[in-house]
Amino acid sequence: MKNFVQDHDGQVAVIGSKYSTYNDLFVYPAPSRIVGEVVVSENDLSTCLLALPLSFIKFQAAKIPMKCSDDDKFAVLSIRNEVNIAHKRLPSQ
Repeated sequence: MKNFVQDHDGQVAVIGSKYSTYNDLFVYPAPSRIVGEVVVSENDLSTCLLALPLSFIKFQAAKIPMKCSDDDKFAVLSIRNEVNIAHKRLPSQ
């Protein structure tokens, strides 16, 4: 994520880049990508900027450096807010 923008209609978008590849942080008992935990490399970060509507964002994540000898790798861990998830399921008033 690089920045936020708002268009003339009030729609908010996130400006950022995507990683071209990612790997599971762990595979047992199930692949970690199922719960949003992956390993990424800065070498795989696209230089192309994207503008995605804020509604496309499913959860926050933390990018934590990993000590690896081959290149700059990071563990990306999802931060799921169960209160917000439960609130979204409530009927509209």
